[in-house]
Amino acid sequence: MSEPKRDPSRPTDHGAEILRTLTGMVLTVRPLEPGDERVLESLFDNITPSDIRFRFFSTVKHIDRNRLDAMIHPEGAGSASFIAFDASGTPVATSLFVADTNGREGEIAVAVRSDVKRHGIGWLLLAYSLAYAKRSGFQKVRSVESRDNAATLNLEHEVGFSMHAHPDDPTLTIATIDLPKWEG
Repeated sequence: MSEPKRDPSRPTDHGAEILRTLTGMVLTVRPLEPGDERVLESLFDNITPSDIRFRFFSTVKHIDRNRLDAMIHPEGAGSASFIAFDASGTPVATSLFVADTNGREGEIAVAVRSDVKRHGIGWLLLAYSLAYAKRSGFQKVRSVESRDNAATLNLEHEVGFSMHAHPDDPTLTIATIDLPKWEG
């Protein structure tokens, strides 16, 4: 008898949490797992080209298997990826935290399905990922953003990030947050 096929939109017992955005939207958030490639493809198929450009700094039309695999299996001790589903089981957002080799700092990236923006999903998933990093002992988190991505820069500022010019690229901003000072 074969094992039943897992419905990727339904959380497993592997760290799934039910959370509510400030606007009242209920989300199930869990770590990404092996086999979630199609779930991520579905999510990114519903993200506009401009939002894809902001997330990956490139104008790809489809997220390839290598990028999907890197999100599902992030490198580095303490690195983690999360996915959020709405009440119907539709994937609406993902976050990636990649730890530096020093184990004290990391970089974060969040992507939200374009048709459900402005419901607090990005804010919630960013805060959730920062809380994970803080619990894991990280001291500082950064995010590299296009200067054109005003919505994300405003969100990060609201959460407590400080903005700094990128030393090598005037089109980018580096947002940083000191986790011991963050009250999340």
